[in-house]
Amino acid sequence: MAKLACLDDEHRKLLAETKLKLDAAAKLMAELMETIEILGDEGMMKAIQEGREDIKAGRVKELRRVLKEEAASEEEKKEIEAARKEIAKGSKVDLNEFVKELS
Repeated sequence: MAKLACLDDEHRKLLAETKLKLDAAAKLMAELMETIEILGDEGMMKAIQEGREDIKAGRVKELRRVLKEEAASEEEKKEIEAARKEIAKGSKVDLNEFVKELS
């Protein structure tokens, strides 16, 4: 014959809390496994390093800046392109400030 288990409110609360903690632990374990998989993938690690180098070298734009540039008038686009060329030559033009001025 099967035994009947009766749980009071305190035990039900404890079971619910335990389930939440187990769910969080399972999610964390999945994230850790994904991290280990990425760390073990030489191609992925190389791509991440190249991305970091692109950021450091200024070859990456913020989405906000790209959207502002897309909305700029033709004359503003010419001014932005001229500023980019100055930066490429080694000028100290702050393109972020320049775009803010145009806004």
